[in-house]
Amino acid sequence: MNRGRTRAIAQRGDTPRRLCHQRGQAVIWVAVFMPFFLAIVGLALDGGLVLDQEQGLQRLARTAARVGAEQVDRQSYYASQGTTLTLDVPAAERAALGYLSTEAPGINAQVAAAGRDVQVRVERDVPLAFLRIIRLESVRLTATGSARLQGSASG
Repeated sequence: MNRGRTRAIAQRGDTPRRLCHQRGQAVIWVAVFMPFFLAIVGLALDGGLVLDQEQGLQRLARTAARVGAEQVDRQSYYASQGTTLTLDVPAAERAALGYLSTEAPGINAQVAAAGRDVQVRVERDVPLAFLRIIRLESVRLTATGSARLQGSASG
């Protein structure tokens, strides 16, 4: 029954009364909420990028530490007739830094080796795309990785 009335109003050229007072209201809603919508989309996209970069940086730090922890002091090993595994500390630090310079040139890295342990700390600035709207240009990510020389020579 309402359909007939709506058609009749539309055919006569009349505009329903409730639509007259809402003219342009959608434009105002879009204008007001568009910055919030863009901020949410930007946060989601840049957040995903940062999360991905953080995981990659963490993998890099752990792998560099493992590469360093593989450096066995051969002189100590041969002197003990194969019974003692000792970490070659300078070689471990060089190997970890060498891996980092090959895989991620220009990355800020700190490597510390002592006893049987190698610890790697890496930092990288990740540029953002959408959040530049609110003057957030980049995010500094930091990751650490550690590894230990495992096992004994006798077993």
